[in-house]
Amino acid sequence: MNKIIAIALVVFAVVSCTGRNSKLDEALREAKSNRSELLKVLEHYKNDSLKLKAAIFLIENMPGYTAYHYKYIDSIQALKKDWIKNGFVKAGDIKKMEQEWLKPDIRKDIEYITADFLISNIDDAFQAWHERPWGKHIPFDVFCEYILPYKAKYEPLEQWRKAYKQRYSFLLDSIYTGTDVIEATKTICEYLKKEDFHHTHIFNTTSAGPGFALNYRIGKCMDELELTMYVMRALGIPVNIDYYPFSPESLNNHAWCVVRDTTNENASFYFTENIPIRGYRGGEFRKMCKIYRQTYAQQLNGLRQKDVSDEYFKDTLTMYVSHNKKTNSLYLGVFNRDKFCPIAKSTVNGNNVSFGHVEANCIYIILSKEGKELIPFTDPFIFDGKQLNYFPTNNIKKEPNNIKIYRKFPFFAWNKDRMYRIINSKFEGSNTIDFKHSQILYHICDTPKVCFNKFSLPNKQKFRYIRYKVRENAFLELAELHFYQDNKEMKPANIVACEPYYANDDEFKLENCFDYDPLTYFLSKKEGQELIFDFGSEVVINRILCIPRNDDNFIRPGDIYELFYWGEDKKWSSLGKQKAKAPYLQFSNIPQNTLLFLHDETRGKEEEVFFLQNGEQVFVNSLPIN
Repeated sequence: MNKIIAIALVVFAVVSCTGRNSKLDEALREAKSNRSELLKVLEHYKNDSLKLKAAIFLIENMPGYTAYHYKYIDSIQALKKDWIKNGFVKAGDIKKMEQEWLKPDIRKDIEYITADFLISNIDDAFQAWHERPWGKHIPFDVFCEYILPYKAKYEPLEQWRKAYKQRYSFLLDSIYTGTDVIEATKTICEYLKKEDFHHTHIFNTTSAGPGFALNYRIGKCMDELELTMYVMRALGIPVNIDYYPFSPESLNNHAWCVVRDTTNENASFYFTENIPIRGYRGGEFRKMCKIYRQTYAQQLNGLRQKDVSDEYFKDTLTMYVSHNKKTNSLYLGVFNRDKFCPIAKSTVNGNNVSFGHVEANCIYIILSKEGKELIPFTDPFIFDGKQLNYFPTNNIKKEPNNIKIYRKFPFFAWNKDRMYRIINSKFEGSNTIDFKHSQILYHICDTPKVCFNKFSLPNKQKFRYIRYKVRENAFLELAELHFYQDNKEMKPANIVACEPYYANDDEFKLENCFDYDPLTYFLSKKEGQELIFDFGSEVVINRILCIPRNDDNFIRPGDIYELFYWGEDKKWSSLGKQKAKAPYLQFSNIPQNTLLFLHDETRGKEEEVFFLQNGEQVFVNSLPIN
C-alpha cells in the first residue's frame, strides 16, 4: 500500500509541475489494468527530471499506437526467407498467405507495454544521445521525436536498441570517428547498402519487427525506412521519416528518411538509393505536392504528422475569397482518377486563404466541406508558383478538331526504358539454324510510340527459322511476339531460347510471350541475347506483332473507352465512348483548354487527368519542375 501511495504522489507531483494532468490522466486511464506498469516508470524516474519528462512524453502520446501480431508469423517469415534465397516464392504459397495468414491480432501498446521495456528504451536512448559528439547540438524536443520513440509504427513491442547498437556501433567507433553527423550517416548508409535490401510488395504485412529485420532485409519501402530508423536511432543519430500522402502523378504515396543536422536542418536520404547531402532535401522525381513529417506525438489536428513542405518547396499558395463565400473548411485537393484527394486544409486570415508551401506546376482544385462530403469550390488549375491558371468551365466550345489519344496514364521513364529495349533489334530469316546465310526481315530503328507494334514485311521468301536478336547493350524483354502469314498466325514447332532472368520464376518464363497478355513478359538473364523460332518447315512470314514490356496503359484494341472533360456544372461530362480499333482513339469534338480524363471500361485502374497542348496529351509528370 505504501508503494502505491508513493507512486500516486509522484504522479501528483508530475501533474502539478507540468500542468498536463488531463493528457497524462487520459493515457493512464486508457491503459486499464496496465496502468500500474506505467506508474512504475514514473516512479523509477522520480529523481531524474529529464528522463521523467521523456517518460511522460512517451506515455502521454502512446494512446493510438498498436502492434499487429500474426498467428502464422513463422510461416510468413519462412516465405520471406525463401524469397531472399531464391528470388521468388510459389504462387500457391502467396495465395495461402493472403487468404489464411494475414489476419492480425491488433493490440494496443498502452495495454501491453511493460515498465521494464519502457525503462530500457529510455535509458538506451539517453545513452545514445549523450555518447555521440553531435548529441550536444540536439535539443530535447528533437531528441524526443528523432531518437527516443520505442517503435516505428505497428510492429510488435521488441527490445531492439542493444542488438542494433552491438551490430553497428563499430561503424562509428572505428570506421568513422569524426563529429559530423552527416558523414556518420553516410558511413552507415554505405554499409547498409552493401548488406542490401530486397524490395517486394508481395508480403502485404506490417513490419515483422526489428528482430527479424536485423537479419532478413525484405519488404516494402517503409520496411527499409523502419530498418534505417532502428539502426540510426540505436547509434544516437537523429532520424525521422518524411512522406507525401498522395502523388497525382503516380496515384500513390511515398516516404524517405531525414537526418537532423547540427545546423538544425534536415537532409534527405534513402540508403539503397541516395546518401544524405548537407542542405539537400528532395523526396523523389515524382510530383509530391505537399510533404509531411512523421511524428510520435499527436499534433493539434489529431494526426501524427507535421507539415514540412516549406523545407522542400519555395512557393506558397494563397488565394482571396470574397466575404460572402468565405469558409473555414477549404481543402487543397488533387485528382485521384476521376475523384478528389484532399492533401491539405487551409488556414484563413481575413479573406486570404492559404495552404502554405506547395509544389508548383501541379494540377490542383480547391474543395469545400459540406457535411461529410468534399465538393469543388473552384475550377481545376495549374499553380505555376505565382498564379492559379484555371481550366475554365464557362463558355466551353466544342470546336471541330481531329485529336489522337494514345494513353490513359503518364508514360514514365522506367516504362520507356523497358519499351525502348527493342530499338535496334532485328528479325532475320534463314533456312539453317546457324544463320550463316540469313536475310534481315525487319530492323526496328524507330522509338516505339505505342506498345502494339505491327510490322509489315515485304517478304515473299520462305524460311524455316526466324531469329529475333536485340542490340548488345540491351536485355531481351518482350511481352508478346506473334508471326503471321497474311492473317493466319504461324506458330513455331520449337524455340531455341536464351536463359531467363530467373529460371524457376514464372514471371520471366518464355511462354509469357505467347499468352496474349501484354502485362506478362519474358526477360533474359544477359544482354545481347536472341530467340530462334523453328517452324518445322519453310514458311512465308509477312507480318509480326511485337509488344515490348509495358504498363498496358496505352490504348488497347478491343477495349471500350470513355473520354470526359471537366464541365460547366463542376463535374466530369462525357465526350462519348469508343471501342478501340487501333492503338489510339480519335476524337473530333474535344473542347479547348479543358481538363480531360480517359476511362477504360474494360480493364485497369491506372488513369490520370490530362490536357491537350498543340494536339498532344500533357500529364502532370510532363509539367516542369521548379
